Amino acid sequence: MTPSCSKPKIQLLPRYLVDQIKAGEVIERPAAIVKELIENSLDAEAKNIDVQIDDGGLSLISITDDGIGMAQDELPLAFTRHATSKIVKFEDLYQLSSYGFRGEALAGLASVARVICTTIPQNALNSGGKIEFHGGEQVFLGPHQGGAQGTSIFVRDLFFNTPARLKFIRSKKTEVQQIKKILNAFLLTHPEISFTIRWNQQEKELYPVVGADQYQKRLEQILGKKKHQLTILEHQDEFQGHRVHALFMHPNSNQNDEKIISKFQFMFANKRYFNDRKIHYIVTNALHEYLPARDSDFILYMDIPPSELDVNVHPNKTEIKFAGPQIIHALVSGLAKRVGNNQKNIQVSPVDSRNLEHQDFQNWQRGLFADNRGDGPTSVTKDDRPSTQTIFGLPHNIYLYRLPSAETYLVRPFAALAQLLRSRLDKVSFPLSEDSIFPILIGISVSLPRSRVKTLDHAFLTMLNAAGFEAIASPSADPNADFNIILRTFPKFFHGFPLAPLCERFIPLFWELFSKSDNRQADIKTALLQVVDQLSEVNCRSDEASLFIPCPAFVQSFQQGLSSVALDEQVLRGLFEKE
Repeated sequence: MTPSCSKPKIQLLPRYLVDQIKAGEVIERPAAIVKELIENSLDAEAKNIDVQIDDGGLSLISITDDGIGMAQDELPLAFTRHATSKIVKFEDLYQLSSYGFRGEALAGLASVARVICTTIPQNALNSGGKIEFHGGEQVFLGPHQGGAQGTSIFVRDLFFNTPARLKFIRSKKTEVQQIKKILNAFLLTHPEISFTIRWNQQEKELYPVVGADQYQKRLEQILGKKKHQLTILEHQDEFQGHRVHALFMHPNSNQNDEKIISKFQFMFANKRYFNDRKIHYIVTNALHEYLPARDSDFILYMDIPPSELDVNVHPNKTEIKFAGPQIIHALVSGLAKRVGNNQKNIQVSPVDSRNLEHQDFQNWQRGLFADNRGDGPTSVTKDDRPSTQTIFGLPHNIYLYRLPSAETYLVRPFAALAQLLRSRLDKVSFPLSEDSIFPILIGISVSLPRSRVKTLDHAFLTMLNAAGFEAIASPSADPNADFNIILRTFPKFFHGFPLAPLCERFIPLFWELFSKSDNRQADIKTALLQVVDQLSEVNCRSDEASLFIPCPAFVQSFQQGLSSVALDEQVLRGLFEKE
């Protein structure tokens, strides 16, 4: 008989092993240590912080500050798990004014490195202390005296006692890049604090105080001469106590031979650096659509009421939750779109067919664009391109669109719009995921005619919701007035188009289709495609053309040859002959 295997007994893990396991959640790489230690310095009200990094943080991480410090008897507690001065009750988690609150970082750090901490408390310079740990074991505790208040922590030989962890550390170059990103995050959020940074015993980098909220001046310190190669656009907006202050950056030149700055993208909530995939997608997607030929970066400063922010999501505190994420998403999306919003004031100029009938096509073309620029008829070279976009109205609901790059297109706006929507819908699966629906900060009002039905069926609002349009009915005192609904969200397949004009055209067509009893049970995707087909036959007013044609989604499709035809003499003359 085969002897039965004895089942291991349940037992408590030793403290050093618990600390090493927990350290894996907080101290995953050298950059995480730098983050935790600088947060402690900021919580200690430091005005000057000195950082020294050797060998990508594996050999040495040193942080020295002039904060309020600690007394010797507090040192053992500071390195004890779940010991903190930041909170005393659960409710404090939602009124945080500090970075730290979990009381885990120092205990985890001491368990996986050789750590020395010296500290001198404010107003008690003779009560300082020194504590030393080797791989979780306290090897020294004693008094320490010095000339000034503050705390110094020296972290050496990171992961020396957990070699398995070293396998997951990337190259030293990568670790340095991660540390620089963390340091830049603190530099950007605290221009009122002086930082000195030293790498591998080299000359110190100095970042003197520039004053509270002087973010662009601190940015200039970080980027140096590179800042002058960038266009920096600053925007801000606020809604219901939520405020977003944004800096958008892109190269002055369209030439992308070499990126000026590498992935300089930061998001802060109440000066706390965090990662959020959806916010990042909203910003980068909007920037790519408005500036498709340029590498754009951004810095987002968000001021959120503390009670609307949950930072107790993950031990590393770089993941947070918003009580009102739709407000943040709408604010961020709106600010990103402002970057390219100067396109919306383009005027549509009518074209007289007689101007083409009696002259050479090339002369007519040059004269048309030269007149619009205020110049004489000249050829357009690479270095002499018009600085503005122009749209000309032609017969048969067709528009001629001229880009600053001298590219010219013939467009039927709603036919092109329908083609783009159809290609997007072909890739959409229903029901829609949360990531496929975007909030509208200020609701869009849409009127629906009473021509077919006397009451606004709740089933229509349900169908709209399934399509990604959360809508509510807006009651009217006039029983004969058209129905009115307010849209609060829109689907991803509408992204990149002028939202309000598109909804004002699309939703009534959807309503008309729904009002026909034989279409009420249609599959949602089939119904949307039927509306798109109807939209392609709608005449586009000139004011609508001035909004749709220059929008990011259209311009990108023009350049890919998806929804326009190139300017051609035979095609153009044919349009006027039809007239």
